[in-house]
Amino acid sequence: RIGFTEAAIYRHFENKRSMLLALYSYVRQGLLEKLSPILVLDSPPADRIRVFVDETIDYLVANRGVNLILLAESIQHRDPELRSAMLSIFTSFKGLVEILLQVGIASGDFKSGIDTDVCATCLAGMILGSLTRYVLEGSKSYSFNISKAKLPIAECFLEGVLSI
Repeated sequence: RIGFTEAAIYRHFENKRSMLLALYSYVRQGLLEKLSPILVLDSPPADRIRVFVDETIDYLVANRGVNLILLAESIQHRDPELRSAMLSIFTSFKGLVEILLQVGIASGDFKSGIDTDVCATCLAGMILGSLTRYVLEGSKSYSFNISKAKLPIAECFLEGVLSI
C-alpha cells in the first residue's frame, strides 16, 4: 500500500543473509531492552519472574513470533554466523533468567540446589512452546489464548523453583 517493493529492501541490504543478521541484532537488542529492567525491580523474585514471562510474551506477540522465524532461518541455512546470532539471542535471554533465579536463591525464595542453566532453558521452552501453539492456531475459534497462558506458565515454572 505504501509502494514499497520486495526489491527495494536490497537497497539497504546486500542480500538476505545480511538482512537476517541485522534482524537478529535488532531482536536481541529489543528483547534485552524490554527485559533487563526487570532485574532491578523492587519486588520479590517470584513476582519478577511473573513480570518477565509477561513481558517476554508481549514482546514476541507484538513482533509476530519473530523468534520462530529466526530460529527456522538459522536451522534451515546451516550458516554458522546465523546460528551464532540466534544462539546469542537465546543465551542473552537465558542469562537474564539465570540472574533472576540467582537472586531468588540468594534471598532464600528459590531452592538452593536448582540448576539455573537447565531451569532457564526450561522456561524458554515453555514460552516458545506456548508461542508456537498460539502462532499455529491463529485466529481459529479454539485458538490458544496466549494472554491467559502467561500466569499459568510463570506459576508452573515457579512451582519447580520455589523453596516453599
